[in-house]
Amino acid sequence: MLTINPKIGNCDLFLTLIALVISLYLSFTSEFLLPQIMIIVGLTFLYLFREKILLAAIIIGLLTATSEHFEQYRLFITLPSIILLVILFIREFGFNIKDYPKIPGEISFFIILLLLTLTLSTLNSSYFLTSLAASIRMFIFLFISYLFFSFLRNEKNILIYIYSLISVLLVIGTLMIIDLFNVGIQLYFQRVLLTSFFNLQGSLAYTGYTVFFITISLITSMFFLERFNTNKYKIILSSLFLFNIIVLILANSRGGIAASIISILFILLVLNRPLLVKLFLSVIVILLVIFLTNNDINETVNTYLRLETASDREVYWQTGIDVINDYPLFGLGPDTFYKNFFSYSPSSILAYYRPEIAIQGKPHPHNFFLFFTAENGVLGFITSISFFIIFFYLSVGAIKRTRQLNKEYFILSVAITGIGLGIFFRSFIEVTGYLIYGYITRDLPFWLTFIILIFIYQKSKKEFRPHKKHFFDEN
Repeated sequence: MLTINPKIGNCDLFLTLIALVISLYLSFTSEFLLPQIMIIVGLTFLYLFREKILLAAIIIGLLTATSEHFEQYRLFITLPSIILLVILFIREFGFNIKDYPKIPGEISFFIILLLLTLTLSTLNSSYFLTSLAASIRMFIFLFISYLFFSFLRNEKNILIYIYSLISVLLVIGTLMIIDLFNVGIQLYFQRVLLTSFFNLQGSLAYTGYTVFFITISLITSMFFLERFNTNKYKIILSSLFLFNIIVLILANSRGGIAASIISILFILLVLNRPLLVKLFLSVIVILLVIFLTNNDINETVNTYLRLETASDREVYWQTGIDVINDYPLFGLGPDTFYKNFFSYSPSSILAYYRPEIAIQGKPHPHNFFLFFTAENGVLGFITSISFFIIFFYLSVGAIKRTRQLNKEYFILSVAITGIGLGIFFRSFIEVTGYLIYGYITRDLPFWLTFIILIFIYQKSKKEFRPHKKHFFDEN
């Protein structure tokens, strides 16, 4: 039940009033009055209600209302969200840095390496202001991620983060289904085939969302959590899983689908190998029957997968390699590859980037390691590799320590490791998902799961008994 928080001191009131003044100022100096009213309402919630409600609202707001569909409102959602997070942080930890939650040394090393890489690349970029803006966004994004990490002191917030991600899936998935009904199945997918229907609102705007394959992995792991081992929860999880599959298909992201499959296969391999074998054999038999007996379905699947366009990836990869050969030391600069893309790409693919189809986004090498190296030089390559080395080091450590100590820690560690494997393999054909210069809708879902893994890793290093039946229980 929602209860009013009675623990509001002078510092609390002071910080809230400052934020309120800022919001009122923006209200009178901006044409966007509705977002400012929402800010004030959010501050009221901060003043009156529990922290967890606000954290969930911030996550859902950041991941649903800051996309390209609400670009004009992005600043008016992101800014107050950050202010609210800072206020919550100061309420809890005050101004004494010694009291702030510590992150593992491995993560500190990576952040220093990343900021050094971006700084050197920015200073040597021909588009200094563009690169500087990208570097600043990345710093702000890391700051936001740390704020979310700091609130994991209470283990129940892990569930808040997971439920919030699933809520984002439901919100965005519902928008996609509405799009589908508005334009019809044929026209919905036709944008992906590079026809003349680029002005349609359709699936292409959703292909970069990583939340879809992250949530399906989390939902899969929840089937193994003891607290959800009832018929009611199994029905709910099954419905969510089916909805997630539909959304993945509608998103039309082959990389996302591949990442989901890899992640789920890993989760089942570790948690239930007999089930994995049964599902694998069942799927093989069903697919063989379908493809051998129904040519229409076969043709539809081939059209959807667009296998004939796979060779186009080689062209994009080559542009990345060519840039690296010309700028090996510091790269082009953060977030500037697209400015040089047309100087390196062949004329055969330039038609894909006509002005009327710019909604596709900025062109890139369709390989994160090539992309980050092309923009940030040799340090960019080291940074991109280091990220996964550190991630899997932490994940393996968490899995090993929690296997015998706490089943729910163990299951979540396996699930997040599966997500990391999926995003690693996806990195060879896509670039979004974890280090694209602070683009929240693309990167934050993964970082929310990553900080959960970091929390489990840190906690598992301490001596603790397999204390409670559910580790989500309050201390």
